[in-house]
Amino acid sequence: MENFNFPPKVAKKLKEKYPKASSRDIEVAFLGTMVYFTLCKKYQDNNIPMPSVVVDDVWHEFILHTKDYAKFCEQYLGFFLHHVPNDEEHAVDEKTAKEQILSLWILACQEEGYDPASPAAKPALFYADVLFKERPLSYLEGFAQDVRKKILNKGKPQKESWISSIKKSVGLVAATKASDAVAGNFDLNSLLTTVDFVDDEPV
Repeated sequence: MENFNFPPKVAKKLKEKYPKASSRDIEVAFLGTMVYFTLCKKYQDNNIPMPSVVVDDVWHEFILHTKDYAKFCEQYLGFFLHHVPNDEEHAVDEKTAKEQILSLWILACQEEGYDPASPAAKPALFYADVLFKERPLSYLEGFAQDVRKKILNKGKPQKESWISSIKKSVGLVAATKASDAVAGNFDLNSLLTTVDFVDDEPV
């Protein structure tokens, strides 16, 4: 998806809604959108929640360009990616919602080569909201802190339990099969061995 360019009117509409946004800010929003689409492609059998206000704005505007969007889906995704609203029908409890977003934080960091436990991590899927003043910088730092506290500072049994919990919360597998099932390429049981963590600093 690296060579894809959004229709010019998408950037124009984003600039109209966020007049203080710079060209660089819009580039980050576009990158975040592509990261989200990439995750949707990798794990297309699962309901991947949208963690970003700004990226969701980009997606909404892109969909309005029906021919461009349909062509993009066919060429880059291989299927039509529908936008499913986060309404009451698809609502989850607060604990599950937090685990879903934390799992996306880890995966977004992995896509862009960030250490998800680092307070300096700024994956575009989350950082766009900070640049567009939808959320404070502490929003990002909170995810890194959660990774350090809830995953890295726990022993192996707790780590495995947390991974299984995240795995179930994202809807990747049935709860009864969380220990051995893999949805697509999404194997959270091996996630911590594929991501570069810094685990030698006290929290």
